[in-house]
Amino acid sequence: MAALRSDVHAGDDLDDRATPLSGTQLELHGHSVPVPRVLSPWTPFGDEWEFPQLLLGVLSGHEVTEEVLIAYDRGRPSRVQDTPASDSLELILTPAARRFAIGDAELQELFFRAEILISALIKDWETASGTAAWGLAEHWIGGHTKIERYATSPLPERMLQELENASHSWWPLQGGAFGGSFERAQAALQAYVELAVEARSRRRL
Repeated sequence: MAALRSDVHAGDDLDDRATPLSGTQLELHGHSVPVPRVLSPWTPFGDEWEFPQLLLGVLSGHEVTEEVLIAYDRGRPSRVQDTPASDSLELILTPAARRFAIGDAELQELFFRAEILISALIKDWETASGTAAWGLAEHWIGGHTKIERYATSPLPERMLQELENASHSWWPLQGGAFGGSFERAQAALQAYVELAVEARSRRRL
């Protein structure tokens, strides 16, 4: 049984930087694991990797042994994997999304499409509001960048092509996304494609 306790209250000043919350602890099997403040969707815990690694392990169904918990208690856990936010989010959403897909491959693409659409919507909001959300859209570049580095038809480019083929009939536009504007959707997805190309070249994830 896991429980989260904290001395942070509503109205406390929480800025956009990840700093450990001294009174925030995850109670797990009788052990307390400190939880750092969320930084962003891309690096949700800043430079802290200990808690997201534990979270990924639990979500993946890995056994949390007494030895592992003792290492966390003593502040000496071993780093065994990268911890991008995309991986945690995919594991959290998969059970709810499974009924919408046939097989794991379709389910994974559905998740990647959701990430791309979220990022494009954020980029559109930044453009419309004139607000620079410290590169927030970039933080949603998901796991597709690490599996599509050498792909001849990457998903972001395919989604942009789908929009251009469907024009105003593209289903997100029909649902009111991007204010129903083809031009806004095209600009946002094109911006995402450029970010994804850069991320793939640098193996960002």
